[in-house]
Amino acid sequence: MSNYVVEYEICMSGSIKLSELLQLEYCKKNKYIISNLEAKYFDNEKLYLFNNNLGLRIRKESNDWIQTLKFERPDQSRLEWNFNLGNDKIHGFPKIAPSKLPTKQILDKSKCYLENDLQSIIHGLKEQFTVITNRLTWLIKFNGGLIELSFDRGYIKANNKRERISELELELIEGKPYIVWILAKKILKAFPTLSFEYKSKVFRGFLLNGLDWRKLNKLSNTKVYSSKTKLDVILKEKILEKNKGLSFFIGLYFKNYKKNILKEIICILIQLRYIFQFIIFIKKNKINENIKLILNLKYRTTSIISELQKLHNINYINKINKINNSYFTYSRIEFEISLYLENLIADVGLVANKIYTLDANANLTSIVYEMQLKFQKNLDKRLNSVGRKNLFKRKNFSYNLITYNEKFLISLGLSKKIIAKNKKLKKNC
Repeated sequence: MSNYVVEYEICMSGSIKLSELLQLEYCKKNKYIISNLEAKYFDNEKLYLFNNNLGLRIRKESNDWIQTLKFERPDQSRLEWNFNLGNDKIHGFPKIAPSKLPTKQILDKSKCYLENDLQSIIHGLKEQFTVITNRLTWLIKFNGGLIELSFDRGYIKANNKRERISELELELIEGKPYIVWILAKKILKAFPTLSFEYKSKVFRGFLLNGLDWRKLNKLSNTKVYSSKTKLDVILKEKILEKNKGLSFFIGLYFKNYKKNILKEIICILIQLRYIFQFIIFIKKNKINENIKLILNLKYRTTSIISELQKLHNINYINKINKINNSYFTYSRIEFEISLYLENLIADVGLVANKIYTLDANANLTSIVYEMQLKFQKNLDKRLNSVGRKNLFKRKNFSYNLITYNEKFLISLGLSKKIIAKNKKLKKNC
């Protein structure tokens, strides 16, 4: 079994009234279809599938049961292997069909690297949770492409717990991935209380089932890229990875997990800022429209970092509340910042899918070598100035770039000597 479907979608969650959604210009122009969906998700006790970015479900669609294996890729797209299990009214819920799951060899070709073949763990799979939704679906012609807009209402059920679902899914059917983000921005403008939902239904189901997100390292995995990999592809992947993390922690923050989450949001924004700085750094002599977009995002992340740092300062918060004698002021600040963050997420997703930073034939090895020479020169200059008054009071851009994106630069192949020199600079300053 080798055939798969590539799916690219983003999700926006929040309180949505159908009457208001029907007034959206894209929904007015098109008829919708209604589906009642019931899906059961499977994994073993060690969550082998989930920990390898896989999700396995059997879902009732109309009168048939469809088995689906999904593999989530770093660029926000997913691969799907689907098989129709048929309609068995006599025996009820069907069993998993192991022979219809992709082999390890097929998954390897799809860059999903497993230690064990799926067929070898099939006996240990058991139902983890159920998702029941009522779905309204529109097909929308947009920006020369076609997007499926779905409105899901329902719940996730795990043991005796339930979590409500109210969300919009935007799935690309035809066209370039960035058009999905353009439509998302327009929907966000019409429904400002919506937020981007990083957590898939699979992720939310496992959270509801007792998974501790703090023990996950899915948001900080580091890999070493091949020298044959195009830097455009790497940057797109890395930016979208950070964008997912940003969406994830924003969602936690506004569900009152506020104690340490603000620090996580600020940390990711700083990392994003210096990824943008990195792009500007390697393209500083070739300013074009794409670089102008990156400059804009860099300034916006700097601005929002400043505002969040104020929000994180307890004395600042208390001062505001004391002056205005109202908690509403603090809530309003949070609301305004959340709007700014959601729009930032949309624009980061848009730019990541649209940007062309380097020539198609650019060689990663030569780019990294040139980058290292520049870093070396800047770090030497800074180290030689240590102790001299009024010179280089602020750490230079090479220092910051390496400090805030060390793992990313190591994955590109940055010299360990430069990393060590950067740490020495930190110690001496």
